[in-house]
Amino acid sequence: MDPAPDRQKRTTWKESLRTRWDVLAAADFSSVEVWTALGLVRYRVSFVIRLATREVHIAGIIREPHGRWMKQMARNLTDGLDGFLSGCRYLIHHRASVFSSILGRQSQLSRSILRLSSCRAAPGCGMVLLV
Repeated sequence: MDPAPDRQKRTTWKESLRTRWDVLAAADFSSVEVWTALGLVRYRVSFVIRLATREVHIAGIIREPHGRWMKQMARNLTDGLDGFLSGCRYLIHHRASVFSSILGRQSQLSRSILRLSSCRAAPGCGMVLLV
């Protein structure tokens, strides 16, 4: 290892995000509680945001997300003709099992995904590359 002054500087997360801002999107879930005939029911709302334009897209609403549903949401979002993530190369998401289960198999779909390491400031955050 070279001495500290001779080491190559590494790109910070702030610099990295700034250079990729136009091709970045983020995905997450929110909860909504609804009164039904069965009482109070909690639904999960899957949403995606394009960071450059701050445009938000509701990918789907379901009581409990599972692998098949997430796989279909991924197909819809990455569709080459009208998918919301068309033109995006990076997707930021947390490491919930619903994301991990589908993103591990996403390469079988129309795009392949490369998982990048998470930033130190947000250890639960993951970033994937949509190629």
